[in-house]
Amino acid sequence: MSVTVRPARREDCARCAELSRIPELVAIDGTYVGEPFFRRYVDDDGLFLVAEEGNEVKGYILVEPCKGKIAYVQFLAVDPTARGNGIGARLLDTAKRRCAELGLTYLYLHAPEKNPRTVAFYRKQGMTGSGSYTAFGTVVTKEKPF
Repeated sequence: MSVTVRPARREDCARCAELSRIPELVAIDGTYVGEPFFRRYVDDDGLFLVAEEGNEVKGYILVEPCKGKIAYVQFLAVDPTARGNGIGARLLDTAKRRCAELGLTYLYLHAPEKNPRTVAFYRKQGMTGSGSYTAFGTVVTKEKPF
């Protein structure tokens, strides 16, 4: 079956919360982001995207625009059974294109170095980073971000 990337809808939020219950996304207090959080981001900016196979959401990316033509990837998660099939890369690529359409010139995120697969994924996507808690970023247009 093929995977489609599309803007998230309210009915996707419970599945996104479920996909977020992974060690990489646990909060400092040991909790996870719930459905109400995701519902706040369902809008028409096209920066909360899901990857759907058939009628099942297999992954999502949530990007938040910031001041200064910058966007921040709050979350990117893919169903563990669907990883390695390019879903994360498609979500990130679609988000980059949407950022460029909105005039956002720089996309960044944080990824824990204790998870080498995650760090390797973002490096493979052309992002660069440094530090013990790696902040990745990439230019999404030719215009300077700052």
